[in-house]
Amino acid sequence: MPYNVTVLDEMNTIERRVLKNEAAERIRGTRLTLDEGCLLLLFIRYFAPVKRSFDRSEFSNILQDIFRMTNIMVIDRMFVYCDRNQDFFLDEKEWIVFMALFLRGTPVELREFAFNVYDTNQDGMLTRDEIYILLKFSMDSLDEDEFDQQECVRDLVEVGYKKLDHDRDGIVTPRDFVNAVTKDHLMMYALGRCVSDRHGKRLFYKILEQFRPLLADRPPEHY
Repeated sequence: MPYNVTVLDEMNTIERRVLKNEAAERIRGTRLTLDEGCLLLLFIRYFAPVKRSFDRSEFSNILQDIFRMTNIMVIDRMFVYCDRNQDFFLDEKEWIVFMALFLRGTPVELREFAFNVYDTNQDGMLTRDEIYILLKFSMDSLDEDEFDQQECVRDLVEVGYKKLDHDRDGIVTPRDFVNAVTKDHLMMYALGRCVSDRHGKRLFYKILEQFRPLLADRPPEHY
């Protein structure tokens, strides 16, 4: 299992209380439970103990190793979108807000998130060029002649654009994207997966459960 936890320092009652207070503050406005907030904080503090934040590379490794995501450009766009203060790190609050969406986001929230990830120039619409770049990154691992790959990508761009441009005005807006994904859920993954599947969620929660013993109050010792 990736991200195996080998050694856990015990927490006393005061440390647990502080952790729960910090988690309660950071999960405010999300659907995460207090336990989930605590476990997510323990995760980032265990794997990034000094800076208590994840850089772009660490974030990418988590998504690749645990959630089996492969499109590096999409992962990079996810990081940029979640790095709200643009300091090139996901701090504890940004990490929890991202995981709240990633693990417990509604279909509407996930569609909006996907559109923002795919909208690489952040102009509120998807162009053919953006779709071409995303699809090309998705196909880079295929063992094909470069010319054949480019032709294949161009064909896919036209097919995808026709499905996404719901009102046929030559522009893919957020509304177009939502309508297309509502009609065909697979369109959510066509440009590179940016939401978790069930396998990834199960594995991630299994990893988080390694920290569960730290949340339990120890029975008093008797002498």
